[in-house]
Amino acid sequence: MIHTSTPTASERVKLLKKRSWFIKRVRHFFDALGYLEVDTPCLTRYPASEVYIDPICAYPFSQNNPYFLVTSPEYYMKRLLLNGSGAIYQIGSVFRRFEKGKMHSPEFTMLEWYAPAYSYQKIMQETADFLKFTLEVSKVEFMSFANCFKEFIDIDILGKDRGKVNIQLSDKITQIDKSAKVPALDFHEKLDYLMSFYIQPKLGKNLPIILYDFLIEPGTLAKPNKDDMTAARFEAYYHGIEISNGFLELTSHLKITKSLLKANEVRKQKKFLLWPIDDDFLQEMKNELSPTAGVALGIDRLLALTMGKEHINQVRNFSLN
Repeated sequence: MIHTSTPTASERVKLLKKRSWFIKRVRHFFDALGYLEVDTPCLTRYPASEVYIDPICAYPFSQNNPYFLVTSPEYYMKRLLLNGSGAIYQIGSVFRRFEKGKMHSPEFTMLEWYAPAYSYQKIMQETADFLKFTLEVSKVEFMSFANCFKEFIDIDILGKDRGKVNIQLSDKITQIDKSAKVPALDFHEKLDYLMSFYIQPKLGKNLPIILYDFLIEPGTLAKPNKDDMTAARFEAYYHGIEISNGFLELTSHLKITKSLLKANEVRKQKKFLLWPIDDDFLQEMKNELSPTAGVALGIDRLLALTMGKEHINQVRNFSLN
């Protein structure tokens, strides 16, 4: 367990003011672009269907009727989009089970925004503009996910021979960590392993960088690209820290349903806990979203980077240890 020293009263007041100032800047950026700030519930009847994210249960009415703290406001915000909200953003607490570490907490502050009719390029550029504004940097670099693997570990992850690529990934992991349980990892877990432990620490050392066109993963709601290998999804990094995740949204009710079912199928294969699929969300998605782009960003991580802090507990008014 990682602990940070308890701040003095004067340090806490200083942080209160800094955090308040920073969030006002975030709001100013989106208000100036015509976004509408919204506020959605922290409780939901159904958790988001994610392979590697677990919700925290709550029992507001009875022990036999579990609700869940939201892991993201995504589903609620998409329902607002269907009601004609237009471009929206939200800043609020989200909750994820088993999250701990320097840049992780079971409760953290998330900024999430959605823009109807945005192109893939436009939402990436807007994210870059936001990072330049908040981090006060001159530019943001861009690189495709495939080129990132080619540059850092010399593997063509888009190679037609998936079996050969799989072996190359396994060999690289073994080189890095001989104790790694490589046979237990599937293709995407190998990519995640190399990304997290080898590539990510090297990203954004001087300037923030956006990686784009991630490989299609089971259970995600990102729109596939025309090559049917990559998705219109991107992530931003600075000083080796992942800051945000964004993509063009799936809008088809059928495709969204298949994706959520696939996420639960993968969870079942991995013997993870299974959660009910959000039927309220799926019912409303029958009306189908217009083309939409969305981004989720960790406010605590971004603030820690602007303040030169190594732990998000150092930029939260109260920490959970």
